[in-house]
Amino acid sequence: MNVNEKLEIVLITYNRREYLKTTLDEILADNSPVKTCDITILNNASDDGTSELVEEYKISHPNLKHIINPKNIGGCANIAKAYSEFSSRKEYIWVLCDND
Repeated sequence: MNVNEKLEIVLITYNRREYLKTTLDEILADNSPVKTCDITILNNASDDGTSELVEEYKISHPNLKHIINPKNIGGCANIAKAYSEFSSRKEYIWVLCDND
């Protein structure tokens, strides 16, 4: 089984830049089996430097996508957005919060 073809990872975040950094470092580590999967970050209109951090990671990880909500829609709505917009793209979806 090729995990890249079957798994989409969606990370939910809002103003938790340092937590997101730690989670991205784990997911994108050299020994991570999911480091080359499609990874989308759903940013709930963070204003703490989260967007800049994601853009830095995107330079060396072309499998990262960054979606910024125009306003904070709340954690539950952001999770619902992950499932409603990404669940049909691949066989599996893994929704993580920024500190998972």
